[in-house]
Amino acid sequence: NGDDGFVSIDNYNNFSNDTSYDNAGYGFKLGDSNSYCIIINNTVFGNGATGIFTGGATDHAFISGNIVFNNTNGIFMDWGALDNLVSNNTVYNSNGIGLSSWHGTNNSYTNNTVFNVTGYGISIISEASDFISGNNISEAVGCQINLSDVTLTQIYNNIFNGSLVAYDDGGNTWNTTLDCATKNILGGN
Repeated sequence: NGDDGFVSIDNYNNFSNDTSYDNAGYGFKLGDSNSYCIIINNTVFGNGATGIFTGGATDHAFISGNIVFNNTNGIFMDWGALDNLVSNNTVYNSNGIGLSSWHGTNNSYTNNTVFNVTGYGISIISEASDFISGNNISEAVGCQINLSDVTLTQIYNNIFNGSLVAYDDGGNTWNTTLDCATKNILGGN
């Protein structure tokens, strides 16, 4: 396909149990300001851009149970993402970032597995009040987690394993000591 795979231009769309592969653009794309869309239990691979992409100001999306591999980036939420849940996804062999979001608020990243990506495992930029918990991030070439200009975010019970562990420029809550010099940050209670 010379364009994107599955595209939503409206609210309340449900993409489940589909396969999207070898598209020039995105595997799945939610348009700007889409609300309450669901992307679950899909296989997404070999796309020229991001495997799963949400346009600016997407809110209340549920992205879960997807297997996303061999894309430029895994799952990316664009400007202004609000109240979205990204959970139980497996992302690997991306040529960029595993999970990423810019300039959003109150998004949750839970129980995802990300490994063998050439960028960051998780990269959140200029956001507030996110929740990052139960993720297993390993062998990203960049930091396993990058929090740049992120505030009021809770980071709990994650496993980060790689040569560069974490970057956080402050204002967030970790349930374990943030130590960028050690190999692992493991969750506790």
